[in-house]
Amino acid sequence: MNDLSSELDETLHFGRLDRGDIVYLATKESSRYLRPFSRVGRRLPAFSTAMGKSLLAERLDSDVDAHIPRKLTPLTPNTLVDYDALISDLRRTRERGHAIDNEENYAGVTCFGFALRYTSPPIDALSCSVPTANLDEKREQEIVKAMERTRLAIERMAPVDLSSSDVPVSGV
Repeated sequence: MNDLSSELDETLHFGRLDRGDIVYLATKESSRYLRPFSRVGRRLPAFSTAMGKSLLAERLDSDVDAHIPRKLTPLTPNTLVDYDALISDLRRTRERGHAIDNEENYAGVTCFGFALRYTSPPIDALSCSVPTANLDEKREQEIVKAMERTRLAIERMAPVDLSSSDVPVSGV
């Protein structure tokens, strides 16, 4: 996260899916923006965060409903609170390879979330939060490329997930 923070100078988060929430485990703040609170230890609804949506998209074929509350309560006017619209967004997330929280969690902030696929299904994710006013197509592409590179590096460094059906278990 330190290398990515130096490269992007945007706020980065590492979190874990816990039932219907994302628990923020680490945050590296941008040097350019002041935030009056730390997110570390906070829980936010997975359906409204980029990290959460990246992980929910990985569960579309299995247990996604176990992680989505029956009533989707908005955090901002942009929060997706229609179940079908959320599922459609998760499908687009899966096709794209990353989630976008378009001011769904905090007004004025756009986030990009990437599931870390070192477990199956993934439980951890990485995200980058950017003031929406500072975001254009070129900056979005820079962020997405840097985040994809970091995601791949983290996945390569992680130990093999022995719970995955793709990993041979003979001799274990």
